[in-house]
Order: sequence, then structure tokens, then C-alpha cells
Amino acid sequence: MSIIKDQAENLRKTFSKNRTKIVLVTGGKGGVGKSIVSVNIAVNLAKMNKKVLVFDTDAGFANASILLGVSPSVSIKDYFDKKLTLEECVIKTPYGIKLLSTGMDIKDWIAFQKNFTRKAIEDFFNITKDHDYVIIDVSAGYNENLKPFYIAADNILKILEMYFTLILIISFMIALNHKFQFQVLNHHHVLQKN
Repeated sequence: MSIIKDQAENLRKTFSKNRTKIVLVTGGKGGVGKSIVSVNIAVNLAKMNKKVLVFDTDAGFANASILLGVSPSVSIKDYFDKKLTLEECVIKTPYGIKLLSTGMDIKDWIAFQKNFTRKAIEDFFNITKDHDYVIIDVSAGYNENLKPFYIAADNILKILEMYFTLILIISFMIALNHKFQFQVLNHHHVLQKN
């Protein structure tokens, strides 16, 4: 566990120097409104003249672009294919928010699962330095590839629905936080009502 603690400490130092705040939006299942919450947070921060980057990590199902009114011609797959730098994969939206999308088809999903390595994570953290906030829209459940984002997060928002099975999933996610000793500053739970 000391390696994870050291990694968390290093990530926190990096972000405290840069003053970049990371908000991670997660939930136990798809369709509960993670992307809607992520985009609404980003839009409201942009209205306060904050520089905001949204990273939609739901590879194959990345829909933050739709909510932000853009059709990206690039995705993180272009970075994995060495066609573009990661920074060149970031697009501007009409709301003054920047977006890094993992794409919306099966090839994007495969590329993300296979290639999202330590180097990609380091490159991602390097491009966040010019932003006040990074909103990370996480796919449903827990993805081990995204552990560094859980570690670096200043705030984690868990989007909930009132289903018994979903409450069990959220309990599991909280247990993961304790097991890996993520030192997240703030955990928040958002209850979505039908």
C-alpha cells in the first residue's frame, strides 16, 4: 500500500502546485446521469470564468460530447495510434470548456482498455496544468486503469439511484477507497430521483 500512498502524495503535490482541482464523477451503473452532472458542473465553472477540461473516460460510450454540442473528429485513440499528441486530442466546445473524449465506438473502447498506461496518465496530468478544474466523467463501476484519477481527486461525486443492488455497488466502491487508502478530500453522494 505504500506505493499507492506515495503515488497519491506525488499527485497531490503536483496538483496543489498547479492549483488544478480534480472532480471525479462516478456511479455504480450506466444511465444514472454521470455525464449530465459532469457537464453541468463544467458549464457552471466555465460561467465563473474557470478554465475547465472534461475527460470523458467512458470509452465506446463517451457522450459528454453530445451534451456539449460537439462531434469530435478526434479521440484519445488518435493519441494511442501516435497520430496526435494528447493535447491535440483535446477539443474546444461552444461553452468555453475543453473536452478529451475516449470515443464512441468499439475500436475506441479496445484502444482505451489496451493502451491507457502509465505514460498516457502522465501525459494526461501534464495537459491539465493549464486548467483550474478537471472534471473526470468515469464509466460505471470501477476501472483499475483509472486508479490514479481516484487517487488524485479532490472531490468524488457518486451518482446514486434508489435500487438495492446499486447501493451494494456503491458500498463496494467505498470499500475500495478504504482498501487502496485513497486520501480523497471530499466524497459526495448525489441521489438521482426518477
